[in-house]
Amino acid sequence: MLKKLSILFIAAFVAVSVSETFAQGVRYRTSFEDVSIKVLRCAVQSDNSCTVDFLMENNGNRDYRLLATTWSSVVHVNRAYDDMGNEYSKITMAVGNTSKYVGEWDKVKNFPAGVVLKVRVKISDVSELATELKRLDIDLCDESQWNSSRRPVTLFDIPISR
Repeated sequence: MLKKLSILFIAAFVAVSVSETFAQGVRYRTSFEDVSIKVLRCAVQSDNSCTVDFLMENNGNRDYRLLATTWSSVVHVNRAYDDMGNEYSKITMAVGNTSKYVGEWDKVKNFPAGVVLKVRVKISDVSELATELKRLDIDLCDESQWNSSRRPVTLFDIPISR
């Protein structure tokens, strides 16, 4: 009986975790097929802004045309939540090898198969007590998903360094 319960538990765990992937202790979820994410750093600056740098790698055979928004009245808003119960919506992002942050509505970047793409997210006014971002939602999707079933790129459990 215990063996059957263990097998059922493992099967249920695998079924639940299919949509989320782990990378260095950071879980992520994305609607992109065959895209992996690697968090490079999450650090608070002297102005209490927090910068999250990560890489997205297109491991599939399909090219994407990325779109992003920082406009706060869309359905999928850029949001972050820390381990102290705070929610943040003052979020900007830069995609690719640039220091230019995305505007309210932007066609951002081609994302060909086999390519690694840099993403930098800046979160303003992060609490001095926060040690982890529990969740970070970034409205970054493929052009074909823009008006239909798009979901944000979501990162979970990102340790903050100070």
